[in-house]
Amino acid sequence: MYLSHFALEDFSKPPEQYIQGRKETNILNYVCSELGPKTEITRHIVSAVRKKDKMNFPTHSHVIWAMECIGYAFSLPIEQHPIISQAIEIYRNWLDLTGEQRPVCIEERESFYQQEIISHFSLLFLERGGDLHKHAELCKDVLITIKDLSRRKYLSKETWHHLLKIYLLMSSGLLKNNTILAKEIAPLLFKMLFEIWFRSNTREVVLWEELSKHISNWINNIWVIYHWSSFISGLTTSVISMVYGTEKSKLKIFFRSLQKPFDIEAEAVAFDTSQEQIIYFWYNFLMLISKNTLSKYPTDSEICTELVRAFSSLTDEFLIFAQSRNSKGKTSFEYYHSGHSQLNKLIDDFSDIQCRYEDGKCRVPTPRVNSILGIFGNWLFSYANCDFIYCEKGRAKAIAALCRIFSSDLGPVDPEYAGKFYKTIQNSLKIGVSQITIKNILKHSKALLAANLPGIRILIDKDYLLKAISLQMFDKKSDGKLRGYCYDIILSFACCTTYLGKSEVVKILQDLLLDSVQNENDPENFSKAVWIVAGFLGTLQGQTEFVQVVMIALTNRLKNISDEKMYMNLICVISTLPFLIVSQYPLLSNQAGKVVYKICLYIKKKLPKNPVKIITYLLVCVKKWLFCYPLILCDTNLRQVLLEVLSCTQLQDGLNGISLYLEELIMSKIGLSNPQIKLCPMNEIEMPRGFMSTQFKNPKHFLVFNNTLATMYGKDDKVYVLLRNSIGRSIWKTRVIYSEQSTKKISEFSLETIKIEKQTTYVEEKTVDFGLTESEASALDQLSKLQEKQKVYVPSKPERRKKARPKTLRVLQNETPRLLLAHFGLLDYDMLLNITEIDPDTAMKKVSELDQFSEKGTYFFSIMSLSSSTSNDYMSNDDYYSQEFKYLISQLGVKIDEESKDLGFLSHLHMHLEKYKSLIYFADTAHEVVAIVPSLGNGELHLQDVVADWSVVVLWNERLEDKFCPFVPSILRTPELEHKDCIIFTPLNDKMIRTNFYPKRERPGPLCDSMVLPIDLLGKLLLYTVINISENSLESVTSHKNRQDLLEQTEFISKSEDLVSSRLNSLLDYAFN
Repeated sequence: MYLSHFALEDFSKPPEQYIQGRKETNILNYVCSELGPKTEITRHIVSAVRKKDKMNFPTHSHVIWAMECIGYAFSLPIEQHPIISQAIEIYRNWLDLTGEQRPVCIEERESFYQQEIISHFSLLFLERGGDLHKHAELCKDVLITIKDLSRRKYLSKETWHHLLKIYLLMSSGLLKNNTILAKEIAPLLFKMLFEIWFRSNTREVVLWEELSKHISNWINNIWVIYHWSSFISGLTTSVISMVYGTEKSKLKIFFRSLQKPFDIEAEAVAFDTSQEQIIYFWYNFLMLISKNTLSKYPTDSEICTELVRAFSSLTDEFLIFAQSRNSKGKTSFEYYHSGHSQLNKLIDDFSDIQCRYEDGKCRVPTPRVNSILGIFGNWLFSYANCDFIYCEKGRAKAIAALCRIFSSDLGPVDPEYAGKFYKTIQNSLKIGVSQITIKNILKHSKALLAANLPGIRILIDKDYLLKAISLQMFDKKSDGKLRGYCYDIILSFACCTTYLGKSEVVKILQDLLLDSVQNENDPENFSKAVWIVAGFLGTLQGQTEFVQVVMIALTNRLKNISDEKMYMNLICVISTLPFLIVSQYPLLSNQAGKVVYKICLYIKKKLPKNPVKIITYLLVCVKKWLFCYPLILCDTNLRQVLLEVLSCTQLQDGLNGISLYLEELIMSKIGLSNPQIKLCPMNEIEMPRGFMSTQFKNPKHFLVFNNTLATMYGKDDKVYVLLRNSIGRSIWKTRVIYSEQSTKKISEFSLETIKIEKQTTYVEEKTVDFGLTESEASALDQLSKLQEKQKVYVPSKPERRKKARPKTLRVLQNETPRLLLAHFGLLDYDMLLNITEIDPDTAMKKVSELDQFSEKGTYFFSIMSLSSSTSNDYMSNDDYYSQEFKYLISQLGVKIDEESKDLGFLSHLHMHLEKYKSLIYFADTAHEVVAIVPSLGNGELHLQDVVADWSVVVLWNERLEDKFCPFVPSILRTPELEHKDCIIFTPLNDKMIRTNFYPKRERPGPLCDSMVLPIDLLGKLLLYTVINISENSLESVTSHKNRQDLLEQTEFISKSEDLVSSRLNSLLDYAFN
């Protein structure tokens, strides 16, 4: 007696498969034809059985006879709900779910009675009118009874099959008309369907086919999707743990809460199961929904969206596991020996992969894009390209899932999958496409262009992602978060466009970035935008007009930003910009002057209001522009404005030091006579390489005006002069430029100054009257016969051929040093009165003391090459370094070793040279950067010694064992790197380098997290990122004060007291003979 076998005519048909047939049942229907008597009989019997001693059922016949009336109760009208409730109570007891005694004979034939009771329960799920809410409550009680039975009791295989068949019958009968009752009980009905199906562990093909047939009819019921999603998610987690060898745990399914009439809270249900069962049911449940939803799309927008969300969450399970797996694991593998040879082989393969990995014979087992798409790809691509209007939100979620998969960098990726994905993106961005789709693409493509994918740069074109970005960025009403996604994407390709020759993209990008600089108001987005601009400008060649426009646009934003975070980021960008563009655009002095002028106006306007911190950073910003573009000081109006600003800031507490420093910087000079050579750090960026490798003996030292120490190295046609004062140190390399023509008239002297910043240097043309006597003029005439016309030559490369000297000229010994002295005004009487030669021992002591206080900020960082993500071998010999890493090292400066310690300007690095043996040294007009490369020193170093107290550690992640390994280097988990700012460089297939920061937090640029750029640009951006992370803005001010104190403390004693009286002859004879 069950749902489809209850009416008298039903008994003429054979029973359903998996259901036991009994012709001796359904007695009341045979005996009574009217409902009234049957109801009365049922009421009396149910009431009597409920009250009777449970043990007074001596035989099976007694129990079966009573069940005829109890079972019939489930077919009564809902008005008889008290009888139905009593019947449920009796059956719960007989199923041994109440803890009370029950008839002993039931235990003897447990399976039989379980199946009979389940059959009787099915009668309740027939529509009959009446109070639908009461009917739903009764159905809830029955479903909970079935749940308790399946969880607490052992059921035979036959009973499980009987239960599954009955459950399908009562579910299909109730749900086919989608009535109010069906809607009310569907949440619990489907929850129990998936649970009992899994607990049954059935392999009956007929039952699975019948379930699939019913699911195709129920696919438009959202509770099917909800509960299937819960179950398949838990199974997926277990499959991942099993396949990839992580720690084994019980299967847990997290069911969502159910509202009235159930009032069931969310629960996590644990299952004791085998690995084989997990794989079997994971695959069959996945195919159950996958096949049915591909053959027939849901016709409801909410259901379609929830369905795609469910599939997307499954792919995310694989991605999250892959991205988090940085250590190996192992699990035991069970075998199922009941005719499942394919499953046994699959599990055997899993175990073999684990063993090979443990032995170091293969890469760590991790989900990859190809394997994920092999399972979910066909379904996701189908929904991503679906054009049904009600699938719009679902389509957007499917595309988003694909974007996350391809952004995961879990390669290698089959080119066929990649091409299909690129085509999907292109189709999704056609004219008229929904904003929902565009937003989902942008939101989930943050790391897409930074992934190691074949042909990924095609998405940069104007018809792909750039099109979607443009639509959002130029929309003034677009959401700030959405613009943030756009900036993240731009970060990953902005620095590549010029290198890739994408001129159309460069033009669009210029418009986008200029608009962002001028109009972006979100602090986080603004920070991204301005650092993107800084890096992007560093890649441009021949774009002077655009660079000038951006310089002014950045400076103009200073006047209308009130957010302090945005303001500080902007100042940092403006301060860094000149160093990034000066080599490509050395002749921007006019525009640089405008930048400085505007900054001065902002300082004057806001001086009473702005905090000292902001004014300090603005003054430091001015200093850096002066360093890079010194010729802007030729503008007397600008000099006057600068001095006026400094006179105001000197009066404010906290600004006196930086103001005095800048004032002396602007006014600094050697002496009173012209031509003037300004003693500013702007006259030096790097040391000439020749100076590093040449050994000079017996340098000469002169004290000028008791505030400048001049040291001269070399002789003949190669002379280096180091000038030290309170502002800092300048290095000059000089040689004479000869001409075939000569004249006896001495009018001007021409010197060549090599400035390593590779910018054009101008020497002021001025006729000098030294006021010499006739004898002195005659002596000077013998020093050199030079061309009247002055010519300055600045080479484009440090190494160049010497200019051939005419054979007609007589070259005097030591003529270049003498000429240099003359150029400095040493033949002028007033100047000579203020110049003193210093005893070498006294001078070297003073040089050493001065050089301990560098006029520049000195910043250290460590850089290590790792062969693999799991390697901690940071001491690898440089023979094993890749060509890309060696090229990067060459961009970071020149190698100095212990032999360089004797160079005075490196005295502050003596201790580090002794410790590390070799360093990579870089200097520009304002900074020194020292890189520690562990293997260069040819000595063993502990990791703590390598990273020391530096803020920044750089890791080159070569990934030799697997170019598609997604792991962050394991060395990052060492205690020594716990509080460091770590920059990770990962080479990509297309000769690009991906930059990542660890840990993830906001830092100054120009390098940014997930930025992709050509290696040619990497060194420069790395150096200035290190500087910006480590910089102390007042370091130069402190150094200035210390140097000033040192110069004032000591009286220099002249080695020759008659220098002034003997003037020219004594000086020249003593110094150079």
